[in-house]
Amino acid sequence: MRKVLFLLFFILLAGMVLAESNKVYVVAFRYENGQLFFHDKMVKFGYSPDRNLMSGDYSGRILSKDGSELYAFKFNVPLERFVDLSDLNTGKISGGVVKVDKTNFAIVLPFFNKAESIKIYDPDSVQIIDIDVKEIEGPNYKMWINISLLLVMIGIIIAIAIRRRKLYK
Repeated sequence: MRKVLFLLFFILLAGMVLAESNKVYVVAFRYENGQLFFHDKMVKFGYSPDRNLMSGDYSGRILSKDGSELYAFKFNVPLERFVDLSDLNTGKISGGVVKVDKTNFAIVLPFFNKAESIKIYDPDSVQIIDIDVKEIEGPNYKMWINISLLLVMIGIIIAIAIRRRKLYK
Protein backbone atom coordinates (compact mmCIF):
# COMPACT_ATOMS: atom_id res chain seq x y z
CA MET A 1 0.00 0.00 0.00
CA ARG A 2 2.86 2.35 0.81
CA LYS A 3 4.33 1.78 -2.63
CA VAL A 4 1.05 2.77 -4.24
CA LEU A 5 0.83 5.93 -2.13
CA PHE A 6 4.38 6.88 -3.06
CA LEU A 7 3.58 6.26 -6.72
CA LEU A 8 0.50 8.49 -6.50
CA PHE A 9 2.49 11.15 -4.69
CA PHE A 10 5.19 11.20 -7.38
CA ILE A 11 2.62 11.28 -10.18
CA LEU A 12 1.01 14.27 -8.48
CA LEU A 13 4.37 16.01 -8.13
CA ALA A 14 5.28 15.35 -11.76
CA GLY A 15 2.43 17.56 -12.92
CA MET A 16 3.53 20.39 -10.68
CA VAL A 17 7.20 20.22 -11.54
CA LEU A 18 6.84 20.78 -15.28
CA ALA A 19 9.53 23.20 -16.34
CA GLU A 20 8.25 26.68 -16.95
CA SER A 21 9.40 27.69 -20.40
CA ASN A 22 9.44 31.32 -21.38
CA LYS A 23 8.78 32.57 -24.85
CA VAL A 24 10.63 35.48 -26.41
CA TYR A 25 10.43 37.54 -29.56
CA VAL A 26 13.57 37.51 -31.70
CA VAL A 27 13.31 40.58 -33.91
CA ALA A 28 15.83 40.96 -36.74
CA PHE A 29 16.80 44.31 -38.24
CA ARG A 30 18.95 45.59 -41.08
CA TYR A 31 20.79 48.90 -40.75
CA GLU A 32 22.04 50.56 -43.91
CA ASN A 33 23.10 54.12 -44.74
CA GLY A 34 21.71 55.56 -41.52
CA GLN A 35 18.31 53.84 -41.78
CA LEU A 36 16.90 50.99 -39.73
CA PHE A 37 14.72 48.39 -41.47
CA PHE A 38 12.67 45.53 -40.03
CA HIS A 39 13.79 42.17 -41.43
CA ASP A 40 12.04 39.33 -39.59
CA LYS A 41 10.45 38.23 -36.32
CA MET A 42 9.97 34.87 -34.64
CA VAL A 43 8.79 33.49 -31.35
CA LYS A 44 11.21 31.11 -29.63
CA PHE A 45 11.64 29.57 -26.22
CA GLY A 46 14.28 31.30 -24.14
CA TYR A 47 15.01 34.25 -21.90
CA SER A 48 15.36 37.89 -22.77
CA PRO A 49 17.89 40.29 -21.27
CA ASP A 50 16.61 43.12 -19.12
CA ARG A 51 16.60 45.87 -21.70
CA ASN A 52 15.31 48.34 -19.10
CA LEU A 53 18.85 48.45 -17.75
CA MET A 54 20.33 49.16 -21.18
CA SER A 55 20.81 52.49 -22.82
CA GLY A 56 20.71 53.33 -26.48
CA ASP A 57 19.75 55.78 -29.16
CA TYR A 58 16.83 53.76 -30.47
CA SER A 59 13.85 52.86 -28.33
CA GLY A 60 10.86 50.61 -28.59
CA ARG A 61 7.62 49.66 -26.94
CA ILE A 62 5.57 46.50 -26.91
CA LEU A 63 1.90 47.47 -26.97
CA SER A 64 -1.19 45.46 -26.06
CA LYS A 65 -4.41 45.17 -28.01
CA ASP A 66 -5.91 48.06 -26.04
CA GLY A 67 -2.86 50.27 -26.72
CA SER A 68 -1.33 50.08 -23.25
CA GLU A 69 2.42 49.68 -22.91
CA LEU A 70 3.52 46.21 -21.83
CA TYR A 71 7.28 46.75 -22.08
CA ALA A 72 9.67 49.56 -23.03
CA PHE A 73 13.28 49.13 -24.11
CA LYS A 74 16.29 50.90 -25.62
CA PHE A 75 19.03 49.63 -27.89
CA ASN A 76 21.93 50.72 -30.06
CA VAL A 77 22.71 49.55 -33.56
CA PRO A 78 25.95 47.52 -33.34
CA LEU A 79 28.13 49.43 -35.79
CA GLU A 80 31.44 48.57 -34.17
CA ARG A 81 33.13 45.22 -34.74
CA PHE A 82 36.09 44.00 -32.80
CA VAL A 83 38.54 42.34 -35.19
CA ASP A 84 41.68 40.31 -34.46
CA LEU A 85 44.20 39.54 -37.17
CA SER A 86 47.32 37.40 -37.08
CA ASP A 87 50.36 37.66 -39.31
CA LEU A 88 51.19 34.16 -40.58
CA ASN A 89 54.89 35.00 -40.98
CA THR A 90 55.57 36.56 -37.60
CA GLY A 91 52.71 35.08 -35.59
CA LYS A 92 51.95 38.51 -34.20
CA ILE A 93 48.33 39.20 -33.35
CA SER A 94 46.90 42.63 -33.91
CA GLY A 95 43.43 44.04 -34.15
CA GLY A 96 41.12 46.82 -33.25
CA VAL A 97 37.69 48.25 -33.76
CA VAL A 98 36.22 48.48 -37.24
CA LYS A 99 33.24 50.75 -37.82
CA VAL A 100 30.70 49.62 -40.41
CA ASP A 101 27.90 51.54 -42.09
CA LYS A 102 25.58 48.57 -42.63
CA THR A 103 24.84 45.53 -40.53
CA ASN A 104 22.25 42.89 -39.68
CA PHE A 105 21.40 42.25 -36.04
CA ALA A 106 18.63 40.95 -33.80
CA ILE A 107 17.28 41.81 -30.39
CA VAL A 108 15.54 39.46 -27.98
CA LEU A 109 12.43 40.76 -26.21
CA PRO A 110 10.02 39.16 -23.74
CA PHE A 111 6.88 37.57 -25.14
CA PHE A 112 3.44 38.76 -24.05
CA ASN A 113 0.20 36.94 -24.89
CA LYS A 114 -1.65 40.27 -24.95
CA ALA A 115 0.83 41.95 -27.32
CA GLU A 116 -0.36 43.34 -30.62
CA SER A 117 2.60 45.35 -31.92
CA ILE A 118 6.19 46.39 -31.35
CA LYS A 119 6.91 50.00 -32.22
CA ILE A 120 10.46 51.19 -32.85
CA TYR A 121 11.49 54.85 -32.51
CA ASP A 122 14.57 56.61 -33.89
CA PRO A 123 16.87 58.79 -31.74
CA ASP A 124 14.50 61.75 -32.32
CA SER A 125 11.57 59.70 -30.87
CA VAL A 126 9.87 59.43 -34.27
CA GLN A 127 8.19 56.07 -34.92
CA ILE A 128 9.98 54.37 -37.80
CA ILE A 129 8.84 50.73 -37.56
CA ASP A 130 5.58 49.07 -36.53
CA ILE A 131 5.79 45.27 -36.20
CA ASP A 132 2.60 43.22 -35.95
CA VAL A 133 3.05 40.47 -33.33
CA LYS A 134 -0.47 39.16 -32.86
CA GLU A 135 -0.13 35.52 -31.97
CA ILE A 136 -2.71 32.78 -32.21
CA GLU A 137 -2.59 31.00 -28.88
CA GLY A 138 -1.99 27.30 -29.21
CA PRO A 139 -3.21 24.57 -26.91
CA ASN A 140 -2.22 24.73 -23.27
CA TYR A 141 -0.07 21.59 -23.06
CA LYS A 142 0.62 22.00 -19.38
CA MET A 143 -3.10 21.88 -18.60
CA TRP A 144 -3.58 18.72 -20.70
CA ILE A 145 -0.64 17.00 -19.02
CA ASN A 146 -2.05 17.81 -15.59
CA ILE A 147 -5.52 16.52 -16.59
CA SER A 148 -3.95 13.31 -17.95
CA LEU A 149 -1.98 12.76 -14.73
CA LEU A 150 -5.12 13.37 -12.68
CA LEU A 151 -7.04 10.79 -14.75
CA VAL A 152 -4.23 8.25 -14.28
CA MET A 153 -4.32 8.83 -10.52
CA ILE A 154 -8.10 8.42 -10.41
CA GLY A 155 -7.78 5.19 -12.43
CA ILE A 156 -5.17 3.82 -9.99
CA ILE A 157 -7.34 4.72 -7.00
CA ILE A 158 -10.38 3.02 -8.56
CA ALA A 159 -8.30 -0.08 -9.39
CA ILE A 160 -7.04 -0.24 -5.79
CA ALA A 161 -10.57 0.15 -4.44
CA ILE A 162 -11.89 -2.66 -6.68
CA ARG A 163 -8.99 -4.92 -5.70
CA ARG A 164 -9.51 -4.29 -1.98
CA ARG A 165 -13.25 -4.96 -2.30
CA LYS A 166 -12.53 -8.34 -3.96
CA LEU A 167 -10.00 -9.23 -1.25
CA TYR A 168 -12.46 -8.63 1.59
CA LYS A 169 -15.36 -10.61 0.04
